[in-house]
Amino acid sequence: MKASGMSVRSRSEATNAPETVGLFTIAGTPHGPYPGIAADETDPHGVVTLSYATVRQLVNDINHDSGAYAGTWHGSVLQIIGNRDDREQPASMHFTPDAHRRYAIGGLWRWDDWNGWGEAGFPSTRTQAFALGVIEYCYTRGTALPAHLSEPYAHGRAVAHEVTRYRYAS
Repeated sequence: MKASGMSVRSRSEATNAPETVGLFTIAGTPHGPYPGIAADETDPHGVVTLSYATVRQLVNDINHDSGAYAGTWHGSVLQIIGNRDDREQPASMHFTPDAHRRYAIGGLWRWDDWNGWGEAGFPSTRTQAFALGVIEYCYTRGTALPAHLSEPYAHGRAVAHEVTRYRYAS
């Protein structure tokens, strides 16, 4: 997993943002983008730290897939169970949140960089506007978008702030 060309690099010169946030998907699925922080950008099976809200969306996605995985909640602990026919994957893993309600998920599937930008080069869908908001989370002034894309853009910025715990001075 190499960093996407649109991801934010560590310690932005303009804002000194503390961590890199990327846009990820579970390889081979149409899901995402899942904003997160990769522990090792070169390991596709590595750990990606995700916010609680993002993990809830991920669990919803895998549970509706009828695929190789299913997620269940036990209080704040997430259990992901792998398809027992897939002998290369662990049968079950538990994930506990950190003090900021972020989950470090890894060792289950291959993470890919999300690449749903399309041909336009400028956000034209709600998902793309959300993704751009994630990428521009540490900018004091973001990209001006049409009114119908402003809400998902703002939501993307908020989710990136949640996972990185970074707050910029307005």
